[in-house]
Amino acid sequence: MLNPKDVIEGAQVRDRPNVYVLGCFDTRITFYAQQVRALELAHALQHQHLLRDGARIAVLGGGAGGVMVAAALALQGGAEVHLFEQAGELIP
Repeated sequence: MLNPKDVIEGAQVRDRPNVYVLGCFDTRITFYAQQVRALELAHALQHQHLLRDGARIAVLGGGAGGVMVAAALALQGGAEVHLFEQAGELIP
């Protein structure tokens, strides 16, 4: 099991501070696995104190992972979360 620091390091985009990727486009990733990755990232960001009160967070992609991480971050409170999806519906 990964600790929060490992989750952050695995999701962080090099040379782009405060940008994280869940990697849901990997092959053979189930709906459930996308949700778990999203919840692990939301927890790790909170645990590592990387979410400031009043932070504005953009989540790109309204698939299973995007919706889950947006909801988890919004429920933690203190941040303004915006979800962007180019398709006409969430979780297409």
